[in-house]
Amino acid sequence: MTADLRQMRYFVAVAKHGNFTRAADELHVAQQAVSQQIRVLEATLGVTLLRRSSRKVELTPAGEVFLADAKRLLATSDRAVRRVQAAARGEAGTLRLVYTLVAAYETAPSLIEALGQRHPELKIGAREVYGAEVTDLLLAGSCDIALMPMGSLPGGLRQRLVRREVLRLAVSARHPVAEIDQVELSALSDQRFEVFPAVWSDDGDLAKVDRVLDAAASLAAEHGWL
Repeated sequence: MTADLRQMRYFVAVAKHGNFTRAADELHVAQQAVSQQIRVLEATLGVTLLRRSSRKVELTPAGEVFLADAKRLLATSDRAVRRVQAAARGEAGTLRLVYTLVAAYETAPSLIEALGQRHPELKIGAREVYGAEVTDLLLAGSCDIALMPMGSLPGGLRQRLVRREVLRLAVSARHPVAEIDQVELSALSDQRFEVFPAVWSDDGDLAKVDRVLDAAASLAAEHGWL
């Protein structure tokens, strides 16, 4: 037989208070139960852990050694319980997060920091990807969650708005709209836009980049630019 966690917990409580009655009060059990379990523990180990007198209870040299290890084991056990319960709530384990360029500089770092503070048991594996990769990564189960601009998604995937950001327009200082604080999309219908070339795809899959360009074309069509 070996000592169980309940017996260790009783022993640590008695060692802490130097008194069976106060230990029983802390544990919310009868004093007789504490005394009985300590006797069983000592019999199981074959050593005397406590030196009892009418006035107080003291640790024996063997008890001092066992107390240190018992505390470590109980702490490990309590931590395991907290971690498994946190994992069941989605607050522990590993979260695989991918994010696109638009979230790389502020949104993703802020979210990762907030998650670390709120759920310290949660490990976050984050990496930046191209927007055209997100759908395939989610469908393949290669990531758990993605930060990306809102758009149309295939069946089986759902999206939720977590933040609104201002859309910035980059133009030269001599451009007609350079001095305007807010520009309507319709005012840009006859403008030429710079887009990432297909050869910038990191995996050489031009079809994915084509989908991005198609999405840009669809947006232009919605506003009557095409």
